[in-house]
Amino acid sequence: MHRINCFRSVKIALNTITTEPRCSLCAARKIKPSSRFLEFTQRRKFYKYECSHCGLLYADSKAASRGATYFDGHEIRCSQADEVGFDIFTLKMIAIRDGLAIVPVDAAQERALACPHSDVPGHAYTTPLGEFPLASFTLGIMCRESELDRAVSSACDVLHEFAECLIVIDQEESWHQTFELPRGIRALGRPLAQNFAAQRNFIQQNSRSPWVMQLDADETISSLDVRKLRQLATSMQGHGIVSIGIPRENYVEGIRSDLYPDTQYRLNRSHVVFDGAVHERPLRPWQVSTIAIGCNITHHLDSAHVATRSYQYDKISPGLGRVSEREELAEPFVAS
Repeated sequence: MHRINCFRSVKIALNTITTEPRCSLCAARKIKPSSRFLEFTQRRKFYKYECSHCGLLYADSKAASRGATYFDGHEIRCSQADEVGFDIFTLKMIAIRDGLAIVPVDAAQERALACPHSDVPGHAYTTPLGEFPLASFTLGIMCRESELDRAVSSACDVLHEFAECLIVIDQEESWHQTFELPRGIRALGRPLAQNFAAQRNFIQQNSRSPWVMQLDADETISSLDVRKLRQLATSMQGHGIVSIGIPRENYVEGIRSDLYPDTQYRLNRSHVVFDGAVHERPLRPWQVSTIAIGCNITHHLDSAHVATRSYQYDKISPGLGRVSEREELAEPFVAS
């Protein structure tokens, strides 16, 4: 067995940092006190902290700064000797981050994967994601008519990775294009009517692929990440996953914001329905979702939009506009 630090660059000292530190796996600032434990063969081990975003467990406040022995050939397993712990649901995210798919080692791990978070220490065989066939995706983009050129340009950069692209424009349904679009791109009109979930559901319903990735006009994603996600979707077929969250990097006037990972559940099976007029999310149990750590949506913002967006959303859905995000978006990114 060789020693690999799965948590590469982030070091955490919960008792010395006044602002919330980042999780060393998913980078979320969501490390909280925990009562969780894992049942090892010899004893039950309790963990004082956990990340509420990815489920990673920490034995104490300095655990993330230490190395962890996970890999043994083609396996990842949680070790009682290490100061970080995880069930197979979180193990799956470690594997995704490193370009791997997992196969549970036994029936107990299969059950634990279906019913997270389990007290069974995670243990799985791994295989490279690159060995899996590519799932078929539709790319869906919401935009205003004034943003159409930008949306088409972004779509063309990655169109070779998608079966099609469907652009839905905030216009009356009678709207029809008066210009030629690149092959593989369709455009339909539908009024947004201050309901983002309804617009996303329209894309879900009109897609022609089993999986739909949705972006906004001011968002982009790399071809390499789309390729990895297509392989990931295929690898998840036996795990019952219907929704995949993609971390989002926010850039304000070209400067990366501290609001990260800002995970967006934008890759879903076509039957999945969104809910929420603003900050919409797919309606499904969290147990049938996962996070594609290592992939990123890039969000391109200007300061004028940042200054008003949360207040505009709060007017649509009072109390749900996440006004506090304005301050996070204004802060430059800090890795720790």
